[in-house]
Amino acid sequence: MTNKPENEKQNRRKTTAKDKIKINVDDSKGARGIKGTPTVETTSSGSLDSPTGGTEGTSPVEMLDIKTMVDQAEKPKRKTKPTPATRQSNDNSKGTRGTKGTATAGAASSGSLGNPAEGTTGTNPEKSERIDSGNNANVVNLSSRRRQKGSGLPLPDDTNEPARPSYVVREDWSQFGPPGVWYHGHKTSGKDKDPEPVNLWLCSPLSVAAVTCTDDKRYFGRLLVFIDTFGTRRTWAMPMEMLRGSCEELRGELLAAGVHIDHRERTRLADYLQWKTPQRRVTAALRTGWTRDGKAFVLPEKVIGSEDVIYQSETMHQEGMAETVGDFAAWQKDVAAYCVGNPILALSVCVSLAGPLLAKIQQDSGGVHWVGDSSIGKSTALFVGSSVWGGETYRRTWRGTANGLEGTAAALTDTCLCLDEINEADPKEIGSIIYALGNGTGKTRANRIGSARNVARWRLTLLSTGERTLSAQMAEGGKQPKAGQLVRLLNIPTARAFGVFDVLHGFTEGRALSDHLKAATAKHYGHAGPAFIDAILKTETDYCAMLENIKAKPEFAAEDSQAKRVASRFALYALAGTLAQEFGILPWPANEAIRAAVECYRLWYEMHGGGSTEDRQILEAVADFISRNGDGRFTCKSGNNDEQKESFILNRAGWWIDLEDIGRVYLFTSDGLKEATKGHDLPRVLSALDSAGWIHSHDKEKGKRSKKTDIGNRKKISLYWILPKDIEE
Repeated sequence: MTNKPENEKQNRRKTTAKDKIKINVDDSKGARGIKGTPTVETTSSGSLDSPTGGTEGTSPVEMLDIKTMVDQAEKPKRKTKPTPATRQSNDNSKGTRGTKGTATAGAASSGSLGNPAEGTTGTNPEKSERIDSGNNANVVNLSSRRRQKGSGLPLPDDTNEPARPSYVVREDWSQFGPPGVWYHGHKTSGKDKDPEPVNLWLCSPLSVAAVTCTDDKRYFGRLLVFIDTFGTRRTWAMPMEMLRGSCEELRGELLAAGVHIDHRERTRLADYLQWKTPQRRVTAALRTGWTRDGKAFVLPEKVIGSEDVIYQSETMHQEGMAETVGDFAAWQKDVAAYCVGNPILALSVCVSLAGPLLAKIQQDSGGVHWVGDSSIGKSTALFVGSSVWGGETYRRTWRGTANGLEGTAAALTDTCLCLDEINEADPKEIGSIIYALGNGTGKTRANRIGSARNVARWRLTLLSTGERTLSAQMAEGGKQPKAGQLVRLLNIPTARAFGVFDVLHGFTEGRALSDHLKAATAKHYGHAGPAFIDAILKTETDYCAMLENIKAKPEFAAEDSQAKRVASRFALYALAGTLAQEFGILPWPANEAIRAAVECYRLWYEMHGGGSTEDRQILEAVADFISRNGDGRFTCKSGNNDEQKESFILNRAGWWIDLEDIGRVYLFTSDGLKEATKGHDLPRVLSALDSAGWIHSHDKEKGKRSKKTDIGNRKKISLYWILPKDIEE
């Protein structure tokens, strides 16, 4: 069937005053500047390189009403027949046109992904026009010289009729209207009428450059390349699930990023994004940190080590992620150099740098908690540590829910989570938060159909500050910390000679040095972390062997298992600082990181004490119970059972007996001992009491820690003979 000539008046969309924004566009804008080199090939091939820019004009950004320009561009233009003299003049100014390709509109109408055949190029670039077939739409770039002076509208164009139906991406003005994604199709007015061609503008220039897919081939997406309101070329790895439903979230992200979308044709946008499958393939990373093969490190704004990996997320921008500002050399001079001789500051930097090493040596997440009085510089130490990866937005506070911190940790995998003021944390939730952050696994949740959702996972180091220890904060909520929590977040006192400082480096007081570091970290940050990762990728080193060498130092020697675990963590921090010093990232003398880690390990050991945390907690619980209830819930056991007085005791916990040269021994019932050590299993309690020598007498031949005891005329009952002793600090 032969198409009727297009009636442009009928096809032109009617606009109302509400649809139009009146903006004066005239010749008073100043010089436009020299335009940059066209990058149509870049867009059609899916390259992420930015276009070559030209010189900038003197006018401000030209703001035009897209809908008005579309309507004006669709007005029929009166054609005038050129005279022979005019035709000869035009022919002389055109140069040679070159031979024409053999497949243009025909290839487009078939939906082929290949480039159309091209002829030889003419000699005059001013009249050149190239149409490159992209992976799912043609990309057209027309010379800006075609715009009419002062009006911003294109001159009439004699390009080939586009294939119908098809989508075409034009980066400049054309005979159809302004730059953007155009849909060329047909519409039928009635049964007896032939289909009429329609040309619909969908949005500003937006190309699909590649197919993205995770390395396990489970999650797909599209790599979008678009031009925002200010003409900047940007990219976004869009998950395919964003196309579900009405696509409101997708359009919201694009609009927020500066893409203009025709509200009337919004439903065609999803169809355009799925029109054809691009040929290029890019690996999608759904979280930051190391890729599965360990050959690249993913950050939201860039990928270190590979050009074929990109971070894929439902949002283009996430607040509080790693970012780089200022000068690296200035950070080394004004921040890192002042850490020398100050172990609190030096260890903060080492902890922050240790995040990328966790995957290399297979260690769990964990960190340190700086404890001290107000206004001594704890937050300054946090500022210094967080400046390795980011600035003010990179630092968080403990004021948040467990679910919120879980999402934050997942977004900072293989880096460092910096949390200020533990006093703001919920005392009832902080224990579970510490376990979750240390274990690197979020909650298992069900989706709307009842099956399990994907569990969030992460690996990271942790820097925390507060005026209270973790134990004190949990005690406010009636909780007692477990040993696993105390070895995941290490309490370290920060009181030094000048607040948190040992050396002032020429400053008169600690406050002056603190102010200097806060100002410097606000100007220069985010350089050391990426530089450390880049150096790791370029260096083949056995990090496990290096860690073992540091752990073997006598300063990290420990007797009990928990102290050994903590010593291993401090050795990791020393390793991170040593590597950064060898890579030239930290301007420190040799072994500065090791000295800082050894000193902080000593501070932790003095505050924590030797031995098992659980044993100490059990002994303290028994001693506290006796101190509170020794006279109220225990009575004297007489040596003569016939003379034993049966006094009434409410909620009896046991009896006591005074032995010569030994002292008072408390005979706990099973229920009484369980009540005294609530939160601990009875076998674990008995093991701790026996190890401490608190069990005075028991039936050894029966392999029991209790003893059958006569109480008055009663039948013998099993009691635990406990002789409290001093608890070793």
